[in-house]
Parts: sequence; C-alpha cells; structure tokens
Amino acid sequence: MYDEVGVNPIQAMSKAEQAEALSEAMLLLGTDLEEIASTLVSAVSEHVSPAMSDYEADTLEHIDRVSRNGMTLAQEVQGAVSTVVTTDAESAELYQGSMNALDIRINF
Repeated sequence: MYDEVGVNPIQAMSKAEQAEALSEAMLLLGTDLEEIASTLVSAVSEHVSPAMSDYEADTLEHIDRVSRNGMTLAQEVQGAVSTVVTTDAESAELYQGSMNALDIRINF
C-alpha cells in the first residue's frame, strides 16, 4: 500500500508516452503481417489462399482496433496527468492562501 497522496506527473507522463509508443508499434505489426501473408499466399495452393486472405483481413482489423484503443488510452492518461498537475497547483495555492490568512505566529 502506498503512503503518498497524488501522482508523480513525470512518471505518469512517461508511462503514457510508453503506451503511445506501443500503440504506434502495433501499426508496424500490421505492415509486417501484410508482408508475411503476401508471401504465404503466393506459396500455398489456390484452395488455401482465400482463407489466408480472410485471416489477414481479420487480424489487421484487430491490430488496428488495439492500436487505436492504445492511442486513446495514452491520450486519456496524458490528459489525466495534466488535470492532476493543474489540480495540485490550484490546491497548493489555496492551501498557501489559507495559511497566510490565518496569520499564525509560531514561537520557538
């Protein structure tokens, strides 16, 4: 269990950037799959190639969906980090203003 409150914005943004990079890498998988499927279709019989084409289309659709979902997630995390930073700054200002308004003197 954590004993801290809040979010480390640097670490959170780093994780969001990593998620974005992974999502972009998923698009490259689609390109690789297209090349592999093309090679396989030319190597197999005409009875198998329609199934290969269907498999390729379905898989590319799934890769695209995963990539888009990953990008959306990364963008939402980045937005959340931005909101947390703004909220923390506003809270700090309110806290400091409240402390100043109390005008408490501390004697040592």
